[in-house]
Amino acid sequence: MADNGTMQEQPVPTNYTLPGGENQTFIHIIFDDPQLEGLEILDFDNATAAMAENVTGMENITGMENMTGMNEVVAAGRKNVEVSINNFAFNPESVTISTGDTVRWTNLDSANHTATGSTFDSGILQEGESYEFQFTDAGTYEYSCLIHPSMRGSVIVEEK
Repeated sequence: MADNGTMQEQPVPTNYTLPGGENQTFIHIIFDDPQLEGLEILDFDNATAAMAENVTGMENITGMENMTGMNEVVAAGRKNVEVSINNFAFNPESVTISTGDTVRWTNLDSANHTATGSTFDSGILQEGESYEFQFTDAGTYEYSCLIHPSMRGSVIVEEK
């Protein structure tokens, strides 16, 4: 808002793209004397899968690579589970998902790592890089880092 109280018509770039290809508009409101009683505060650091249960249509959203606290996001009935690679460990070490769900590994270490199982291989992930794999068959998938074999994890895939 300009000093005279009128809205400025200059969009702020957000790096978020909507499914139709439009850029997401950023709206910033400042209150001189905030009286914000009764508003629901979005707490992404403590978000749970149940909170995201009915979220759909998020398959093509980009620019959210650095969001934290959202370990599981549901899109069109499929779950995306985040596994971080940090301090030479997979966290969480074991995840349980359903067929059709996707696991995304993100390397937060400065050292290179891999997430390699019998049916998937991330290749070398440098710091900040991610790899995702959709599991279509039920079973238990053990995996490790080929560079640091003591780093181990598992994905348990249950039939929907």
